[in-house]
Amino acid sequence: MDPFHVVHLAGNALDECRKRIQQELHHRRGRATDPLYKARKVLHTRSCLLTARQQHQILDLFSNDEHVALEVTWSVYQNIIDAYRAPDTSAGKALMQAISDWLIANADASAYVCLMAKEPADQLYQQFGFQAIPGNIGMRWIKP
Repeated sequence: MDPFHVVHLAGNALDECRKRIQQELHHRRGRATDPLYKARKVLHTRSCLLTARQQHQILDLFSNDEHVALEVTWSVYQNIIDAYRAPDTSAGKALMQAISDWLIANADASAYVCLMAKEPADQLYQQFGFQAIPGNIGMRWIKP
């Protein structure tokens, strides 16, 4: 799968996480005055491109303990973008190693992480513990 679609899928996961937290906290969809709804576009901006105001908006959002899952999802989303923007493959591999190390150290025992990969990218992800899903172009990681 090409980088555009991988980042697009990660962005969709970020949106779904934001919507799920909104629904769990308020039992309704987001409204214009809700912090999670206000931040929907800012969350998709690369961290290095955020203005000072947007950085404060993100920090305020993540200061709420109820938004931890969103913070983690946003961090992974940013790391995926950085991995594809890396000027050489060794930097991309280093970022993937950092993501893998973080998952091993912090993911819950029931964590199940999926990603989309086709040949030859699947060989890279296998180095980091991802396994092919039979009959699919997806790969999965289950905490060892």
